[in-house]
Amino acid sequence: MRLPPCHFSIAAFAAAAGGTIVTDNAAVAANETVDFVVVGAGLAGLTLASKLSGQGHAVLLIEAGPDGSWNSAVSDAEDRPYPAVFCNWNYPLYDDAGKKLNSTIDAGACIGGSTSINGMVWYRPTRAEIDKLETLGNPGWNWDNLEPYMKAIERNILPTDVQVAQGAGVDPEVHGYHGQVNTSFPTPMRIPKAVQIYKDGLPLVFSALEIGNDLSNRTSVVSASTSWTIWYDPVTGRNRRCSAADAFLWAQDQQRESLTVLANHTVTKVTFDKDLKATGVLFAGSLAKGKGPVYTVKARKSVILAAGTLATSPILERSGIGKASVLSAARIKQLVDLPGVGANLNDQAGSSTSALMSKKHQNDTSMADGRNLFGPEISLVSINELWATSASSVAESLASPANLASRAEALVNAGAAVTIAGAEKVLNATIQLIVDSRRKFHLSVYTSTKSN
Repeated sequence: MRLPPCHFSIAAFAAAAGGTIVTDNAAVAANETVDFVVVGAGLAGLTLASKLSGQGHAVLLIEAGPDGSWNSAVSDAEDRPYPAVFCNWNYPLYDDAGKKLNSTIDAGACIGGSTSINGMVWYRPTRAEIDKLETLGNPGWNWDNLEPYMKAIERNILPTDVQVAQGAGVDPEVHGYHGQVNTSFPTPMRIPKAVQIYKDGLPLVFSALEIGNDLSNRTSVVSASTSWTIWYDPVTGRNRRCSAADAFLWAQDQQRESLTVLANHTVTKVTFDKDLKATGVLFAGSLAKGKGPVYTVKARKSVILAAGTLATSPILERSGIGKASVLSAARIKQLVDLPGVGANLNDQAGSSTSALMSKKHQNDTSMADGRNLFGPEISLVSINELWATSASSVAESLASPANLASRAEALVNAGAAVTIAGAEKVLNATIQLIVDSRRKFHLSVYTSTKSN
């Protein structure tokens, strides 16, 4: 049996053993100089810090949140409340008119970022979706270049015969087996009888839906039981989360003398020289809430901002990079006019299906088990299934030049895009996936079972 790497780490032990230092003591970084300063210890930041320090570069990784590895809500795959209470920034949400809404946006607020609180579902995008990234001005961001990395990062633990009999499916050709991120099906499997009912019933709702063996290998609308970023710990008998921190920080084979992680500290701004080259950052204790000392650290080579979709833009703006009107309102001197900072946010659409279950089955754990593992059956459907009788008219409306121009103008007016031309380019890319490649653009539909 292939076991995942141990992910327990104590700063003092790591330092003594010549491994990565993880601490919330600013003294390790204040007035120091390193090769790279990476801001944000989420998926991107941890991956970059691991790769750069693995090449021998001196790296400082600064995270605004704490080390949450001690909390079972992070480490135990089935002990996570939803929405997450611990390790969640709970960013406020506003409508286009600036009115605060009752809901919030979840975002990971500890080492590991959102991979410490997400639903842990693991499957790939399609070739068409990845190749669209390159058409939006990202040379080299295409399927042929990126697909090998998808395999390289994964350590898939193949399902057992029992798991397969209970609904697990896998195509061995679309997974990796020697990477850092553990992926597997839960032990035991969740609600196998209900999953089979969904597999039988969903094609009756979505006529073109096929029951597949792996969501990572699809050329049509498909439903399947997908794997999670988890692994079964035979010592505790629990399914454990494999976050970015588990994969790239706590693992024994990822220990780096050249990597220091400073938790509970917020980067207030990036510093620049006269040629506007980033020279380092200013940072302060997160718990001080702006009332504590501010420290400086310098970077010989580069400063990399990886603080997430919603936290990276404010760092740029506090540093003088952004839209003139936004910086002026905050009384920040503009260094670089970059009006796209904070704009162009795209979210992922998703929905859910559920089935009511009669009381005579409420104690049947193969139908409803009360376990907290997300989406035991996931369907990826297109507009043909969502609007079975009107898909053509929906597609025509989406592709209409007049409607495209109107939506682009609305995005600019709401501050969600900078230019109409830019908004139209992003919208067109999405519309082409929906309309021209209907079988490759999907809305995620997650299933659940409730007693009645």
